[in-house]
Amino acid sequence: MKDVKLYTTESCPYCILVKDFIAENNIEGVEIVDVTYDAKGKRDVLMLGGKMQVPMLYVNETALYESKDIVEWLKNNM
Repeated sequence: MKDVKLYTTESCPYCILVKDFIAENNIEGVEIVDVTYDAKGKRDVLMLGGKMQVPMLYVNETALYESKDIVEWLKNNM
């Protein structure tokens, strides 16, 4: 199984879109990290992806950002 993490915030509409897709499709194996109040999570987003942008799907050392691209990746890989 791939190491799959989704970095989000609680109020980002694009994050909500991706989280709703995960829930509606019963996708398992995605660790969701809410960085709203998580300083370490925020540092991880910046360090792993090189920019402070969410949603960010981090899979096997690769960062994917756009919500539609993330949903498409999830459809094809999870």
